Amino acid sequence: MVLRECVATAGGASGVPDNLGNHTATQNINLAGFGIYNTSGVNIDTNWDIHQSGTSLSFDRTGTRHAAITTGGTAILRAPSLDNAINNVLVWDSGTAGGTVKRRTASTIETNTTLVLTHSGSATGADPYTTSRLVYTNESGTITQIDYRDTIYFEQGQAGGIIVDGPMDEQPRFIVPSGFQIELNSVYVTLGKAGTTDTTLQFNYANDPGDGSAPVQGSADSTLLIPADDVYTKWPALAGVVLNSEQHVQTRVNLAGSGAQSLVIHFWGKTTR
Repeated sequence: MVLRECVATAGGASGVPDNLGNHTATQNINLAGFGIYNTSGVNIDTNWDIHQSGTSLSFDRTGTRHAAITTGGTAILRAPSLDNAINNVLVWDSGTAGGTVKRRTASTIETNTTLVLTHSGSATGADPYTTSRLVYTNESGTITQIDYRDTIYFEQGQAGGIIVDGPMDEQPRFIVPSGFQIELNSVYVTLGKAGTTDTTLQFNYANDPGDGSAPVQGSADSTLLIPADDVYTKWPALAGVVLNSEQHVQTRVNLAGSGAQSLVIHFWGKTTR
């Protein structure tokens, strides 16, 4: 290490300061146990200098500050050059002696990755969607499959006083959209006012014949009894029923409870897309 601008007052008989310079006697100085004070800088080589100002110690190269140690921490003042071939960040590794700065991969999303929404089925009346998943694949293979399905709700019923309905074929219809399936998850039945006697409901679903005419319903696929004095009940037999593309759903009041009013059948399900 070469000392720069260190002043010695005992160098000349006249007391004039002598620049130690690059003398043979000063090229290797052992200062173990001693300090160097009041220097404006230490010349590491022809380009690097170390400077102290207040509580800050800086490392300069050719007059430009590159790094500094202050009471607030250590700062790297000159950004390193970018390497677009490697996606890395610098991290502090406290597990090594004294701690070191190392590189690690910045993200697990690498090259050769895909994120695709996949479907099973062609979304037609004859071949509806049956599954829909968001699939993430990288070089190690498929690692994530997210089931993606929309929630759907529809309702049927009667307003005002409940009466016995006519034939099932004459009741309002809900039609499953072409190319979709709906899995019923929960069906709830509510009354605005309970009947003093039991009410019974019927549920049917039938395929669209495809010739423009409505399907003719057969015998009831499910029947529900609403006890007297009840205003809310579940229809558990319908949970899990799968309604296919373009099927017609109809319900009817088979027995009207005395005084019952404002019937609503709530259908909750998920599409298979």
